[in-house]
Amino acid sequence: MKTEGWGRRNLGYWAGAGILLAAFALRVFRLGDANVWWDEGLAMWAVRKSFWETTRWTACDVHPPLYFWTLWPWTRLVGYGEFGARFITVMVGLLTVALLVPLGKRLGGWQLGLLAAGLLAVARFHVWWSQEMRMYALAALLHVAALLALTRWWETRSRRAWLAYVLATTGGLYTIYLSAVILVVCNLWVGGQWVVGWWRNRQSSTVNRQLSIFSPLFPWILAQLVILALFIPWFGFAAGCMSSWSVAEPVNYSFVLQLQATLLTLGISTNLDTVLPLVVGLTLLLGAGGVVLTRQRAARPYVALLLLVLALPSLVIFALALPRGLFYNPRVEARYFLPFAPPVYLLFAWGLLALARWRRLVGVAALGCVLAAFAWSLPQQYADRTLHDDLQGMVQALRAYARPTDRVILVSGDRYPIFLYYYDRLMPNDRPAVEQVPHSAAKLAPDNVDRELRRVTRDQDRVWLAWVNGPLQDPQELAPDWLKQHYKTSLSYGFAHNSLTLFTPDGAPPVLTQGPTARDIHASVSGQTFIQGYDLPTHEYSPGDTLRLGLYWNGPAAQGVVRLAPLGNGPDNRLTRVSRPAALPAGPSRAQVELPIVPFMAAGDYRFELVTGEGGTTFGRFTVRGTPASGPSTPATPLEARLGEGVRLLGLSLLDERGQIVQQLRPETTVYADLFWQADAALPADYTVFVHLLGNQFNSASGGPVWAGHDSPPANGLYPTSWWTSGVGLRDRHPLELPADLPPGDYQLEIGMYDVRGERLPTAGAQADPAQRRILGPTLRVSP
Repeated sequence: MKTEGWGRRNLGYWAGAGILLAAFALRVFRLGDANVWWDEGLAMWAVRKSFWETTRWTACDVHPPLYFWTLWPWTRLVGYGEFGARFITVMVGLLTVALLVPLGKRLGGWQLGLLAAGLLAVARFHVWWSQEMRMYALAALLHVAALLALTRWWETRSRRAWLAYVLATTGGLYTIYLSAVILVVCNLWVGGQWVVGWWRNRQSSTVNRQLSIFSPLFPWILAQLVILALFIPWFGFAAGCMSSWSVAEPVNYSFVLQLQATLLTLGISTNLDTVLPLVVGLTLLLGAGGVVLTRQRAARPYVALLLLVLALPSLVIFALALPRGLFYNPRVEARYFLPFAPPVYLLFAWGLLALARWRRLVGVAALGCVLAAFAWSLPQQYADRTLHDDLQGMVQALRAYARPTDRVILVSGDRYPIFLYYYDRLMPNDRPAVEQVPHSAAKLAPDNVDRELRRVTRDQDRVWLAWVNGPLQDPQELAPDWLKQHYKTSLSYGFAHNSLTLFTPDGAPPVLTQGPTARDIHASVSGQTFIQGYDLPTHEYSPGDTLRLGLYWNGPAAQGVVRLAPLGNGPDNRLTRVSRPAALPAGPSRAQVELPIVPFMAAGDYRFELVTGEGGTTFGRFTVRGTPASGPSTPATPLEARLGEGVRLLGLSLLDERGQIVQQLRPETTVYADLFWQADAALPADYTVFVHLLGNQFNSASGGPVWAGHDSPPANGLYPTSWWTSGVGLRDRHPLELPADLPPGDYQLEIGMYDVRGERLPTAGAQADPAQRRILGPTLRVSP
């Protein structure tokens, strides 16, 4: 018997270790492979201050200081990188999973604790917020600790449990103010238990037994007074500057409940209606387990506690979102439910065990359904975790030329935490000061622009303008105009809708002050010319991204071409080859080259090739991931047609939404025309591609025979033709939305390019119609 008990206990330990290992792996996977978002950037901006300044800042914010007090020393220990700064939240999430085991054991035994920990380990909702640099996972840990201490104290009256409850609850209040809900839950439960005990013993004739009913009330009331005494100093300190504003939107309680149910079951916070049937099914299944569970008389007190944790937060979150003028009025957000989620997974596990004890097969099937839903949802957590070039490329360009005495003017709206995060991380210690403009108004206007900019440019010869979502604060672009009137432009880089510009008195090209960030190389192009190194904002890219290569060059001025080439035995598809002309100024200098990661570029490792008139070299490495598998990589209909002097159309494929070849057209559907281009020479201008579906009948909507069409630059503007060089291959997709009134008959595609004046490029070849300057595709049919 002892051996059997030891064996079961040993099995439980191994199961617990496996659960913790899985929880750790799921939370650390691709942890650093996502850009810092606004709230994370604000947290990093706050903890870069002194400890006292961080404390004073959070007093005026909408969150208490405990998470920031934790993050402040942690970042000084491990640094400010995405992985390191987020890792503390991973450990907090892991501790929460571990702490659910003893809480479950106390409420219903080892099996309950292990199953609850297992569900929490793989729940997407908790994995999600265990990978964020925010305080909600810490609040969840403290809430579980408070419930564990409460239940232990209620059963044993242990002083240690009493103290643990006080510390955990106070810690929760110092983490998020919403932790007051867990305080209310605990008081409601203790009050309910006391009323039940009083009712059962109200007719007792024993005085001692009657007095014993009141014995837990005195230490409990004392605990609440101690918690209040510990929290009042902070609240008094913060009350004087606490923010008060509203971002709430109209919301109804049914939406709050739907959001809570979807988060707890699938961890999804958007497009809730698309998964509503699955969420309803899982909710009914888990609810059935709860109904069976309430038949167990001994479990009812603790089931009531967990039901309070499930029900009360949604009511409070809804109430806080109602319009009012006091304190912070937030919109309903997914993160507000996270601190109360772990005990709910304990309730789920308890219901599943109750079903299994009632009907084993039913319980096993229910658990299988829940785990299958979790397994379907969880991979979506990692699908978009890729580090994009948010503002890293801008800061790297600034780093290359900036002097410590320069001044950086930041016009960014509310994007300043993201810019400052990368600025503080990537710039050297002796970096220029950053001035946010405007300083004294919400937006720049004609009546304040001169005052604002004279203040920050006084006695400055070199001024940088970092334009980051600038129209949010400068919709009339007054800052760039003012600087152009008082300075000359020495250097300018574009970063999609953002830009970086250096203004100086004479407009002379700047001199490099820093070398490559971390990729020093010495690749020779010729005897007198070599590449010193390069900047690359991130090492992974996805189709649709733009790769911005900062190339450090030493040699005479030259015209070159930068190509992206597969590394080693990597993917090589001649129809997704990318290159870009590069003007290399006399060195030492830095040239920025933008290269598109086109939609169908094969996943794998790539290198750079630089070719000039003097020779060529290869260098560097990066990875393309996330390429969708959509249709064949070669044209279903080969063509032999030419446009202008330098472009060939090698073929086309017409695909449906599943990527299958379309054999017949159907009204009210969308088909995709994949065009396969190849450049035989560099193109002098940007051209727009047109793809039109022509019918034999007149279409009143288009005023002609065109029944569907799509006009856009290649790759939806990602890879304009002026970037093409000889050898470029591109698979270019154009959607065609077929109308509901598409009549039966024969149709044909016409394909071509036109310039900014609307003039079509001349065409030649077997499928060309030179008179109309178009290429004709195969005949397509719509059946009656």
